[in-house]
Amino acid sequence: MPNIASIIKGHNKRIAATHTSKEKEACNCRKKDTCPLNGNCQASNIIYKAEVKTIDNCKTYIGLTEPPFKLRYGNHKMSLNHEKHQNATELSKHIWQLKQNNQPFTINWSIASRAKAYSNESKRCNLCLTEKLIIINTDKRTLLNKRPELISKCRHENKFYINNSSPTTKHRQENHTQLRSEHRRKAKNPNNRSDAKREYTNSRTPKKVLQTHKQNGREREYPRQNNTPTTA
Repeated sequence: MPNIASIIKGHNKRIAATHTSKEKEACNCRKKDTCPLNGNCQASNIIYKAEVKTIDNCKTYIGLTEPPFKLRYGNHKMSLNHEKHQNATELSKHIWQLKQNNQPFTINWSIASRAKAYSNESKRCNLCLTEKLIIINTDKRTLLNKRPELISKCRHENKFYINNSSPTTKHRQENHTQLRSEHRRKAKNPNNRSDAKREYTNSRTPKKVLQTHKQNGREREYPRQNNTPTTA
């Protein structure tokens, strides 16, 4: 039987996981009447819907965004206006097909639902789950999304991995990789060996100076010959 403290903690955790703040949502478009999302272009953690209407039919595309919608909308505009990005999404593929057939069309954007993205506490991404649920419930005859999207992995948990935790960690890893490659390059190149005379200490004799000799194009180290006669 859980105590009252655990019940309150669990309740607060559920509320925090499903709560989506509306205070920051606004429109920063210069012309408010041209806002693609009817004055909510700065909304985040949403599942959006794009309806492509032509003379004879209407197609629906379902998407999601964790950052503000306007950032995602900018990516859509790039794929819809530049032919080299026409295969970026299923929406852009359909739009370019209409353009090639010279069919007029209009796109209406709207918010289909709101949900919280992946949380390291709940270990669950309600944003991806809600999008998949909406895709399942949408009519297949008008849906542009492909079914493989239902089994795609959540990409919002990647930011909680250790490798992606902070820029400092990435900077250290890059420096470590760069140092390792530099050491390997120097080890493979014999020209990087120093020509300076080196000294060493022997247990039997005092410090001797090594003399460098060149033989067969490579440097080899020999001890300097001592011609002083020894006394009995």
